Amino acid sequence: MSSHAAGGDIMAWETGFTLVEVIVTITMVGALGALLTSALGNGLCRGAQPLAWTRDHYAMRQVMENMTAVHQKLKNMDGDNALASLKTLIENGTLVDKSLYDAQTRYIAFDANRSEKSNPEGDTILKVTVSRKSDGQKVVVLYTR
Repeated sequence: MSSHAAGGDIMAWETGFTLVEVIVTITMVGALGALLTSALGNGLCRGAQPLAWTRDHYAMRQVMENMTAVHQKLKNMDGDNALASLKTLIENGTLVDKSLYDAQTRYIAFDANRSEKSNPEGDTILKVTVSRKSDGQKVVVLYTR
C-alpha cells in the first residue's frame, strides 16, 4: 500500500499482519478444527478397532495351530489314543488358557444326510470349539484319527 503525503513524499510499504488479521485467522482455524473433530471424531476413535480384531483373531488362530501341532505329535507317538489324549489336554486347560477362552470337545459322526450327530461311543472325529470369553468369537476344528 502506498500513499502520497501532503508534502509529496512517498510513504514506505507497510509489512506484516495486523492484530485483527491474526485473530480472524486463528478463529477460522479453530472453527475448522472443531468441525473436523466433530465430523471425524468417531472414526478416529474407532480406527484402532480393526487392528484389535486382527490381533485377537491371530491369537485364536495361534491357539488352534498349537492344538493341531500337539495332535500331530500325539498321532505320531500313539495313533490309537491320540484323540483321547488331545481331548484330555484341552479339557484340563493344558492347551487352552481358560481365563481367556472356553473350550468344548465332543466326539461326533455324520449321518447319511451329512448332518452332524453326537457320537459319545465313537472316537473317530473330535470336534473342538474354542470361543473367546471377551466377545464370543468362535473357531471350530475337527480332528480325526
